[in-house]
Amino acid sequence: MNAFQEKFLSLAAREKLRAQFCQLRQQGLSVAEFAATFTSLSRFAPELVASEERRCFEFERKLRRGLKLKVGGSFIQEYRHLVDAAAYMEIMM
Repeated sequence: MNAFQEKFLSLAAREKLRAQFCQLRQQGLSVAEFAATFTSLSRFAPELVASEERRCFEFERKLRRGLKLKVGGSFIQEYRHLVDAAAYMEIMM
């Protein structure tokens, strides 16, 4: 968490954003929209995305079922590549 967030966001606000990240699912969002929201909210739960492997795990886990089945278990451990793979599969579906 950066100093700006600590200074200008109350603990309650930070906890609300953390809860939003924990409950985040792709559902009707495109992969691009979902990735942007995921990245934005993940700042409030840094322990859940502390490594590339953890970030990929969380992203994959929150994808909608159809995409999760296509890219899930692909063992892509670089976030950028996982997002690209999910976006490609979204187009192909």
